[in-house]
Amino acid sequence: MTLRTATASASVLFVSLLAACGSMSPMQPMYSQASLPATVQVPAGNKVAMETVGVAWESMDGSKLTATQVAVAPNGMGNIPSQLVKGNPAMGSGAMSGVTYIQRVDTKGGVAPAMACAAGNVGAKETVKYQADYIFYKAM
Repeated sequence: MTLRTATASASVLFVSLLAACGSMSPMQPMYSQASLPATVQVPAGNKVAMETVGVAWESMDGSKLTATQVAVAPNGMGNIPSQLVKGNPAMGSGAMSGVTYIQRVDTKGGVAPAMACAAGNVGAKETVKYQADYIFYKAM
């Protein structure tokens, strides 16, 4: 059953890496995702959870959930892919308890910027905005 649907508007901070340059073409993105301060809100504006780097979710009530990616699907040029993750058992009781899957759909933006792989770009930081809808599923 669908527990809730929520929308996230956030910014992703990417940091360029020198180590990535050796194996990449000169114009291929060379960024690492440094942070993901994505606050997920229900339509009424109430905060539901915070998505963090590493496919983890933390509810405002303190319950936490990590997840494992099951599938991704392209969602148009310049958009991060749609994603399905399988929830691991939640830590703490609350909104994340019993969540079995989380689906990210209707993504807009969020793709790492393309930048030449040059010494002058090492350590460069760029924030990229994105928006997505998240559907939280709970087994009946």
